[in-house]
Amino acid sequence: MAVNERIVTGRKFRRLIDKEAKLWQRISWWTRSNDVECDDGKTVEQKIGDINGITSFLNDRHDLAASISSVNSVNEELQYRIGGFRIYRGDDGNIYIVDEEAGADSVPKKLGDGDPETLADITSDDFVFNEDMVYAYVFKVIQQNFELKKGIKIQLPNGREIVTNFKVDLVDEESGLGIKELKMSAIPVNTSGSMHYTILYLIKDIPAGTKILQNRGQTTFVFK
Repeated sequence: MAVNERIVTGRKFRRLIDKEAKLWQRISWWTRSNDVECDDGKTVEQKIGDINGITSFLNDRHDLAASISSVNSVNEELQYRIGGFRIYRGDDGNIYIVDEEAGADSVPKKLGDGDPETLADITSDDFVFNEDMVYAYVFKVIQQNFELKKGIKIQLPNGREIVTNFKVDLVDEESGLGIKELKMSAIPVNTSGSMHYTILYLIKDIPAGTKILQNRGQTTFVFK
């Protein structure tokens, strides 16, 4: 059977306790946070602690709880920006990262999240990076022993050349380009001691316009 009822909240009454001073005592049926007990035995005061309200504005106050709209804003921000870097997927399907603190000089750099791709098979011509690249691998086959000392030869966009020996691990201070030899192996060609060498390099933070110069007696593959 349904009960026909009217819910009344916030009621209070007053009692005159000092007629001369016109002092009234207000008695209410309202509750306080330390009077209301939850099912686990804790009071509302213990549950909520010193939370002083809910806000949508991010600040360093410790006594405010974040609203769902501010949490959503933070979540959306994390989808695109981490520590001053913005990450996004371009129209070409590749993932790019932008250093927003670089301002007008900021250039999107493509992250290597796709399948390996051969960029060049250098036999006679130099190879030019037409865009900034985060990294590339260079695989060299050296056919004469005396060519080994030449290592890898790179020309920067300003025309300056970097020529390395084997077992290289360096970062060019001016351009930021890094070169590191990852692996080298030797294959004997004949009983006279002649050898063919295979060397794998990793090049990082490559500015557009950088060239890998072909050395005589070497075959070079560039891939990412």
